[in-house]
Amino acid sequence: MDTLGAPALAFVVAAFFSLLELVTSQFPQTFSFLRRSGSFYAYGVAYGTLALLATIGINKLSAANAIKLKELGYRILGSELLLSAISLKALLHIRLFNVTAWAETFPVGVETLLQLLALRRINIQHWNATQAFIATRASQYTDLESVRKSCAVCRVTSPK
Repeated sequence: MDTLGAPALAFVVAAFFSLLELVTSQFPQTFSFLRRSGSFYAYGVAYGTLALLATIGINKLSAANAIKLKELGYRILGSELLLSAISLKALLHIRLFNVTAWAETFPVGVETLLQLLALRRINIQHWNATQAFIATRASQYTDLESVRKSCAVCRVTSPK
């Protein structure tokens, strides 16, 4: 790949996989609440930027013969970039130690800065979107007994 293509592809792959991992691990049912969140996309851009910088650094070190990269034995377009993006995500998950305060355990490591800045905002925006979603439905159905009578599932599962 050319000098700009590989870092750009590393950026896209790392951003995509970091956002995919975040959605599938923390917000699998309510991703639609985060589609308009700037912090959500900033989280992906942060990982993508780290992958872009790592790829540029590896390319420069390889060109200067400071390091030597061995191939995987087969050549598929972008296979090295896919592996490097996933490896970067795994390296950022390394925890150096945990800090316990009350009942909460907070990991301290390479990813701590991203967790402090991005994930907190994402969780707050997700909470606000969830509350807005529930409030609109709760305002439509003010009488619980009438909802139970009209709902077939509620008649089967509601306590008597």
